[in-house]
Amino acid sequence: MSQFKKLNKRNSTVFNFANEQFRTIQNPIRINNETYSAVALYYIDNEYEGEWERINFNSLDGPGACDWDNPLILKPSYEDALMDNNLLINGDN
Repeated sequence: MSQFKKLNKRNSTVFNFANEQFRTIQNPIRINNETYSAVALYYIDNEYEGEWERINFNSLDGPGACDWDNPLILKPSYEDALMDNNLLINGDN
């Protein structure tokens, strides 16, 4: 079973971007007072690095802190980008 299939809403932040589903492999980490970061998997187990704007300053962490379906940045991890330069997903498509 792929790592992506093992992740779900109980053990991952599941979000949609550009009509594709992603699942974080770690809890999103607050980088600063305004931004969260996490590594997420695409269904073929490619890793992406995402950043989200904090929109709810009353929520320290968790589902209400960010609009998870609207990352500021979602780019292939360095290793996956080296293997395949067609992994970039653009939310404007």
